Amino acid sequence: MRRLFFISSTTHIFICIVAIFTQSRTLSNTVSMALLCNGLCKFLGPEFCFVSYVLQLTVSATGGLMNLHILFYRYMSLTRGQDMFRYSLRFSFVYVVLMSLCIISFIPEQDFEAVQAETHREHPDYDLKSYKNFGGFANSHHWCMKTVTWTLVAMSVLLPSIAISWRR
Repeated sequence: MRRLFFISSTTHIFICIVAIFTQSRTLSNTVSMALLCNGLCKFLGPEFCFVSYVLQLTVSATGGLMNLHILFYRYMSLTRGQDMFRYSLRFSFVYVVLMSLCIISFIPEQDFEAVQAETHREHPDYDLKSYKNFGGFANSHHWCMKTVTWTLVAMSVLLPSIAISWRR
């Protein structure tokens, strides 16, 4: 159980560091979604900000899943009492879903110039100079992006619901 707490704490520290590093916000367009980063990553280019944002989403979901994994481990140790490694290993296969979400996010081709042009065209009243050369998701309606979005939404509802069901 100590290992799970260590991994969970490390995950949350990483989330905080990446959030400070990116300081991202999104701006929806008709076809694309601009990723406006105000942190240090804006000086490293839109590709780096994009990768940091996707990693932040994935690691945030992993952090929530880690909390559920700790609750699952505690629940199983109280109800089953033995052979915890097998139950914990079975639960660990859920992390494959998160790895696939991260991989799926990079499948659609990214065109940061098109995202910038569409954002400037659709939001002329926004002052986007402070964001430097920003990027984003060129086709936010691609099936990959919809899959990632709906999976993250489902996880944000299902994880607490499952934890509540184990409360007894």
